[in-house]
Amino acid sequence: MSESFYWEGFPGSRIPVLLPPNVSEILPIKSPPGLLLLSEGCLHIHSPISGHSKPLSCTLPLGCVTSVSNPQDGCVLAVLDTGNMVQISLAADTATPAPAQLHLASVATSPYHTAILDTQGRVFSKGVPPMVGTLNKCDKFEKIRFPTGHEVIQLVTGGDFTAALVRRREAGVISPATPDTDIVTALSLERESCPLGLAVTAEVSHPLKEESLVTKVDATTESESDVIVKTDDEVAVIEEKAATLLPQEVLMNENAKPTDHVDGSGVIDLELNELGNELPRDDDKSILRNDEVLENVLKLKTRNIEQNYKDLADHGEPISDILASHDDKDDPYVADIDDQPVGIKSLIKLEDIFISTDTVPSNDADKSDGLDSSSLPQNVDINFMKNEDNARDEADTDSTKNCKRDSISLDSVQVSSNPLSYVTDLGKSVWSNSMSLLSLSSHQSGTSGSSEQQLGNSLEKLDLSGVVRHGEKSSSEPPTLRQDDSSPSLAWPVRRQSQSSGASSVGRREAESLERLCKEGARLGSVQVFCWGVGRRGQLGQGDMLARNTPSVVEWAGGSRVVKVAAGSHHCLALTDTGEVWGWGDNTQGQAVYTEQLAVVLSPGVVTLQVGERGRDIACLGMGSVVLSDVGRVYVMGSVGGNSKARVQVVALSDLKLEKGLLPTDVWVSDDGLVMCCSKVHPVTEGVVRTEVTMLAQVGGVLSLLERMVSPKTASADQLNYSRVSPAVKSVRDTLLSFHQLLTYTVSCSTHCTSLPQSLHTGVYTHLPQVVTSLTQFHTAVSDCIAADSLLLDSYQQLLLPNIVQLLLTQFHLPQASIQGQGVMEQLLTLTLKLLTPYLASLMSVQVALGHTASPTLMENISFLTSSVRTLEKALVAADSTRMFWQSAGPRLAHLMLPSRRLVLDSRRQPLTLQGHFSRHWLVLLSDVLIDVGYSTVTTHPLATVWLEVPSVVSSHPKYEIVLSTPEDTLTLLAPDSGGRTVWVQAMQRCVVDTLARAREGDTRCKIGREKETFIAAPISRTASYTWSKGELKGCKYEGGWLQGKVHGRGKMEYSDGAVHTGLWRGGLRHGMGVWVGADGSRMEGSWVRGRLEGRGKLVDSNGGVYEGNLVDGVPCGHGIRKEGRFMGNGASVYIGDWVKGLRHGYGVLEDIMVGEKYMGMWCEGAKQGRGCVVNSDGVYYEGNFSNNRLCGGGIMLFEDGARYEGDFAGAGEFNGRGTLVAGGKKMVGTFYGNYSESMKFNGEISSYVSDIPGPLEPDMKYTVDPDMKWVEVFNRWQSVVGVEQVWDKVAIAINQAKADGRETGASPHPGMDYLEMIPVAGQQPPLTREHLEEVEKYLLVATSCPLHPLASLLSQLVEAFTASYGGVRSHPTLLPHAIKELSSISTRLYSLVKTLFPVLPRPDSSLWISTPDTDGITVTPTSLLHPLMLPPLHPTIFMLYALREAKPDSIYWERILRWNKHPDETLLIFLDVDHRLYQDAEPGTPQHRDRDKHFLGAINTLQQIKTMFTPKQKLEIVLAMFKAITGTSTTITWSMDTLLPVCMYVVVRARVLQLGAELAMLQDLMETYLFQGEQGIMLTTLLAAYHQMLRESVFIN
Repeated sequence: MSESFYWEGFPGSRIPVLLPPNVSEILPIKSPPGLLLLSEGCLHIHSPISGHSKPLSCTLPLGCVTSVSNPQDGCVLAVLDTGNMVQISLAADTATPAPAQLHLASVATSPYHTAILDTQGRVFSKGVPPMVGTLNKCDKFEKIRFPTGHEVIQLVTGGDFTAALVRRREAGVISPATPDTDIVTALSLERESCPLGLAVTAEVSHPLKEESLVTKVDATTESESDVIVKTDDEVAVIEEKAATLLPQEVLMNENAKPTDHVDGSGVIDLELNELGNELPRDDDKSILRNDEVLENVLKLKTRNIEQNYKDLADHGEPISDILASHDDKDDPYVADIDDQPVGIKSLIKLEDIFISTDTVPSNDADKSDGLDSSSLPQNVDINFMKNEDNARDEADTDSTKNCKRDSISLDSVQVSSNPLSYVTDLGKSVWSNSMSLLSLSSHQSGTSGSSEQQLGNSLEKLDLSGVVRHGEKSSSEPPTLRQDDSSPSLAWPVRRQSQSSGASSVGRREAESLERLCKEGARLGSVQVFCWGVGRRGQLGQGDMLARNTPSVVEWAGGSRVVKVAAGSHHCLALTDTGEVWGWGDNTQGQAVYTEQLAVVLSPGVVTLQVGERGRDIACLGMGSVVLSDVGRVYVMGSVGGNSKARVQVVALSDLKLEKGLLPTDVWVSDDGLVMCCSKVHPVTEGVVRTEVTMLAQVGGVLSLLERMVSPKTASADQLNYSRVSPAVKSVRDTLLSFHQLLTYTVSCSTHCTSLPQSLHTGVYTHLPQVVTSLTQFHTAVSDCIAADSLLLDSYQQLLLPNIVQLLLTQFHLPQASIQGQGVMEQLLTLTLKLLTPYLASLMSVQVALGHTASPTLMENISFLTSSVRTLEKALVAADSTRMFWQSAGPRLAHLMLPSRRLVLDSRRQPLTLQGHFSRHWLVLLSDVLIDVGYSTVTTHPLATVWLEVPSVVSSHPKYEIVLSTPEDTLTLLAPDSGGRTVWVQAMQRCVVDTLARAREGDTRCKIGREKETFIAAPISRTASYTWSKGELKGCKYEGGWLQGKVHGRGKMEYSDGAVHTGLWRGGLRHGMGVWVGADGSRMEGSWVRGRLEGRGKLVDSNGGVYEGNLVDGVPCGHGIRKEGRFMGNGASVYIGDWVKGLRHGYGVLEDIMVGEKYMGMWCEGAKQGRGCVVNSDGVYYEGNFSNNRLCGGGIMLFEDGARYEGDFAGAGEFNGRGTLVAGGKKMVGTFYGNYSESMKFNGEISSYVSDIPGPLEPDMKYTVDPDMKWVEVFNRWQSVVGVEQVWDKVAIAINQAKADGRETGASPHPGMDYLEMIPVAGQQPPLTREHLEEVEKYLLVATSCPLHPLASLLSQLVEAFTASYGGVRSHPTLLPHAIKELSSISTRLYSLVKTLFPVLPRPDSSLWISTPDTDGITVTPTSLLHPLMLPPLHPTIFMLYALREAKPDSIYWERILRWNKHPDETLLIFLDVDHRLYQDAEPGTPQHRDRDKHFLGAINTLQQIKTMFTPKQKLEIVLAMFKAITGTSTTITWSMDTLLPVCMYVVVRARVLQLGAELAMLQDLMETYLFQGEQGIMLTTLLAAYHQMLRESVFIN
């Protein structure tokens, strides 16, 4: 607990008066006279007359107070931790809530405007310009515009201006927006305003008139006020009918009606009135009874506020006279301002508290802890009379509850141990205006120790910066911007805050990434100061004395982050995180910058403190300012607490007469005195924090210098010639920027640390690994510059020399004599690299202070920091040695100089020779290459591709050799002794390991681990890149895996001719899965074996032809498919079949798309040779024997019109010899010549011919290839992989190999892999049971769906071959017999392979009956097992052939379907002669003549599912289910064929099944005999009869 004391009279000698504990804000008040204190969320009034403090109990039921505004006429606005706002009457001790749906953070007022800051970082203001922040006068709260993506974290008001701290929002957080309407846009256009916002010329009558001060509101009536949304700043406000202005939080009227909804928030339209301080309760719920009561309370006069602004802008008197006391009758502006400047009452309506358009989530905790708004009348004055002890107890209870709330107040944060507050004699050391101020003028230190006045909630909060304590020093505080767990959030403590536990937060922060911390530091460092208002005294810091109607950023030379601003009447102070204090504005009494003699400081200037001191806190009031330094010294500037005319008064810490160990941490100022808060600060902890702040200040100074060098922004800086700055120097700037961002964040976490245990919770210590890593990155960049000797100042950089010298003198305290000339930049950066040394000393001091209680973690961190400092020092020495080496190496090695390279060993200093060479070679080992300098050559060997071997030493002839293996050479190095060889071997091994690590993980030089450094041998297997310079591979570049100097593993080879191979390598050869791409676009994919492409693969030639299939030595061999040309383009064709040595050989199918022919037959060495058949686009089918692509001998030819020819012919439709032609019922036997379709010559006999076979003639297939001879290579592939013995072992091997290939290609694993890796027990030993059969079927289904299984590969190739043969563009019905026989052959051969896996299955030519007790039993046949696997992928191809064959009858069928379906059910049923008992079941008199699809719906839906089934068995089950659905409709009739057939026809008509004839034909052909027995056979026969009856039906329905 901290104690605060008030010392009346400054710098008097009165005894300080004890104030309530944990004071977080102090405001001077006049009615009643005294001080308003905010302590632990409660307000107290301290009377200087009695010397006692009296608590205000009116806010206790509502919540903790977090912020209060400047008192006006005995009233203040207070913001609660719930985000709500109340008006407090100090004399009556009453609190009136104000209706605000915004979650408020603070409120700031002046006599001319009022501004509120919400927890989302938005500012809303009302009043007169320019103070209000907008171009025009605002009678209602309007949003102040700031840069997009920024948030306001502090808001303060002076006498006639406002200042705000603004920073970037967190990444991913969108700036809240409010909607616009057109109403206000039209209104705002009527006003005339200066485009620059400097003046307003249009007269706008003020809405406040004496006759309309009060409007009575009935709680039971709806409000009729309009919702007005300001379009300029996207702000929604409410225009009320009430005429008076008072900021109060009024509970929402239950009868208020929502009139608008924007962004999910209901905007409530209320008509509210002002609530006076002394109003009694009113039974009719109105806030005021009449105008007279309000007039007596407020005592207002009717004035014109707009005229006041005009007088204010045009006034020529000093601005210091403008904001005179409200009681000063001599103030020239009191008479000019409409409705006297009585402060809040003249500028805020009770109902004008901004109604937010953002949804504020309800908080149950708020409802439970605070007062329920629904339980209070709307006009009640809250006056809870409690004694001080009860109020204190309730405050403690509320603080515990409110710790869990989303919106937490900041005002009462006190994180310290044994803090005390004293006000002592400050007048013993008074410096007058004429004094020389000792060394303050000569040594203007821009940085000093900073203890920011923002105090974090706990170490677990990321964002502890930018938070200021509320009081006269700030008048506001930052809001809580987020209350979720997704991102860093500000900490908002309640009345009392317990010390946070460091263990969990430290562990979590150590896991945070460096990048995230740097981003957060950059966000914290983005703070800018914005000012707006009157500028006659330079209080806006813009370099002029012009007014600014809108926020304008304040620019200054300082690069530190501003953490707090304080405003006086016409001046402003700003405090940075490095302890710098800047001031601007009115300086008539030295209150802004006391060293500046001018009466006005137009731009920010540094407030000089004594050497080595940094600002800790600042406060402003009226014409005075107070700066508290980090050593406890108080600087009083201007007029504060007395009549002294001195520009500055300084009180040393020793003059304060504090207890030992106490240090002032906070300061407040009143009209008559000073309040100070002191804390027990341990000197060791203070030293640690001071060291961190010093680090931040030094880094900030160096960074500002580098920014000028690397990124000049001003005209004078452009002379530095940015383009000539080396990339290495730019890297130094970038890494230092990241380090500065990290320090900005870490230092912001340290400002609250005071006790000795808290020294281990500072920001730098908590994030020590990240700090060391970031500094190491900066160290590496600087070392690279030193090694490359690029830090010398060129002539164009000499402009920065004075700045560098000044930085060395002030920040690093380097003696003038020690400053180097041209190396001054290197000297500055080198000193920056040693920042960890003083911090290490401070940690050692902590260890000594803790003694035996020091934790092992502290010891580890000190050891880690010590080793890190030593490592960095060694790296700096190595960089300097490298620079000296490059300077002495000469021009021969100049092309090898890189900033990142370091000298490791030099054979001139550490002897080593190259064996086998007559001339002496100079060997140099750099960090990543080994350089061999001969007489006339310089050879470099990248260490990433160097392998070391150390041969054993023979005692008789000792030779200390080192054998180096590279991709092109093998070198033998000779050392003079064993020790020399060890030095070189260890150095090479270490350099190889580091080089490989850099290539794999980035620059490892920037990483310092906690592990002890040990020797690690270079790996034999590694990943690296290399370019050959000689031999067969000269010019080739490889990047990938290596093994002992050979290409091995996955890699990419770029050949000199432009070809590229990517894949697996072994022993320098391509081995494994890979892709070769030629320079001409050709491509080879597949599995390579010892440099040759073998197995299944893919070839793409330069013309676009694609081959996929088996390969031997990179050429097609076995089964494969080749596609040439583009579809419907020249040369477009598809061939699938057998290959030998790249030529078509064996059975194959060629579809020539452009010619319009499909050939199915034998091939020999690329030509058609042997039996085959052809079908063309004209519908001509012929078969015969081919020789060398020509048809020889006799054959059979079928024409599209049904004609059949057998004999000699030359091609499709071309007769050439003797034969027999059957066409048009005639049979012609003789000699034929010519073309059948155009002109045919015939010589022979003609006779009549009647065919015994109905329908079109089918081919005899006398000259076609036997189906068992087709696709032999596909089945041979299975035999080569699986065979007939130990099939399961070979299947497992094939699966594992496929899995390995899949991993190499990145394919995702199949979900059924685990199941297939187990050998099934079912089907291996007899008997075959129902359960075993189901297991076999499951295995076959999973195996054929998994691409890695050999069975799936086999089936997919067969499906592909079958589809290419009978599908595609040249699908013809004459091929249907071929397809049926080929399907049967494939099934037979495939079943024989399946039987090798499951020997218990029945033989191919037999079936097996499995009886089961609960069913009729199961018949197992080869077809029943394979049809579910084969027919689903083959069904489209086979069904297309049936559809083509049955096209004519199906067209007739569909015509009947369309015609009959136009009639209603009753008509159709009567026409089909359906038994009337099956459909006349409706009630008598019910009309049915228009009903459709009302009967037999179950059967109709069932029949429609036949299109979704693939196997005959499944289709038959659908037919059987359909008839069961029909017969199930009635049990009163006997179902005979005569009864069933008409119903079946009706179901067929209503089912509307497309191509039903093709479905039934396919079912008949593919169905096994045992399925056509019993009930299934009868039902299928009935369905066939119904279909054919429909075809024969010649009577139409009328």
